[in-house]
Amino acid sequence: MDAQVFKQLIDAYGADPARWPDDRRDAALAWQADNHAQAEVWIREAAVLDQLLSEVTAPTPSELLQARILAKVPRPVFDNWRSAAAAAAITLIVGLAGGYAGGGLILSPDLSADEDAYYAEAFGGLSADWDFAAGDGA
Repeated sequence: MDAQVFKQLIDAYGADPARWPDDRRDAALAWQADNHAQAEVWIREAAVLDQLLSEVTAPTPSELLQARILAKVPRPVFDNWRSAAAAAAITLIVGLAGGYAGGGLILSPDLSADEDAYYAEAFGGLSADWDFAAGDGA
């Protein structure tokens, strides 16, 4: 470790070695022991800054600022689970009703007139071709 790296460490983490990163702490303490005079000056300066920063408290935001911030927060679409459940139930009911109503609009052929012809078209042969009991079974 050199003087520049030690100074950057002190500037970033303060005078207390407990705040320094674990992987750099031993090297920094060794450099501090070897270069005691310069390190002590930087440590004292950092300690003064640490003390000043520890005495600072965050200001309390005014009610107007809090209201402005909260006004910008997006609201959830559903405020509670009952609204979400109601929306899901309505969607399900509308979907089922639409499917049932749409199914009634499909025109189906009149199978009673010539059932065998429709089956032959669908399965590639007459029903007699598929019935082994009626034929010779071969």
